[in-house]
Amino acid sequence: MRHILKKSLNWTLALGATLLGASALCSCDEVDEKDRFIELPPVESARVVLLEEFTGQLCINCPKAHDAINTLMEQYPDNLIPVGIHAGGDAFSIAEKFGGLRTEEGMQYAANNNTSTYPCGVVDRVSGVTNLEQWPNDIRARIETPSLLTIDVVAKLTPAKDKIEIETTLDPSDNINGNLQLWVIENGIVAIQLQPDGKLVKDYVHNHVFRCTVNSIDGEPVSLKPREARVYDHSIDVNEKWNTDNLEIVAFVYSSKGVEQAAIAEVE
Repeated sequence: MRHILKKSLNWTLALGATLLGASALCSCDEVDEKDRFIELPPVESARVVLLEEFTGQLCINCPKAHDAINTLMEQYPDNLIPVGIHAGGDAFSIAEKFGGLRTEEGMQYAANNNTSTYPCGVVDRVSGVTNLEQWPNDIRARIETPSLLTIDVVAKLTPAKDKIEIETTLDPSDNINGNLQLWVIENGIVAIQLQPDGKLVKDYVHNHVFRCTVNSIDGEPVSLKPREARVYDHSIDVNEKWNTDNLEIVAFVYSSKGVEQAAIAEVE
């Protein structure tokens, strides 16, 4: 695992100044310590739900959202895909020296959803912007909603490990007009994270981190008909900041009805 943080006096002084400035502008959403998730009975469903989680490394309550997502993934291991989109004033840009995870595309998604307080999230693009207490019910409701689409994704590195080649198969059981969206996400990123107690952890492990889009900010239009499976091929250059051992591709089709279906595949 790469450690991208350097222990130095200059780093500490610079970060301290940044944190002081950020604390004055903090927009983290308060989370009640008494709140607890109630585990519901298992549900059988072919639907895979997309959770777009908006987060930041200077958001003191965002680690609680990360813990909540881990709990939800334990409950729905085959039906939930979370994507951590670092955005807003509590997020460091990837161009900054503190191991920042904010991207311009992530900022655009945040702007599209009018996010203001963090952590927050959008479930299947139908829930609107909600906080983590609402995610269990929203996710459960979507899982229980039948899906009319199956998505299969295969992602492979080229021999030189400088590109990812992606094959996405869409197999609908009804007419669907929408957009196919492909994202690169990365797990196991070691970088700073402010904690609920105000302490800074320099070796926090960030998972499900949005890295970039493969086929533009809105994806590409698709018009699908039942019993007519369609295959889409894409490729993307590997960024030097990425650890190719920890990359995944997220694919989903969304329409005016929200996310029709989602899928995820490790990059092999």
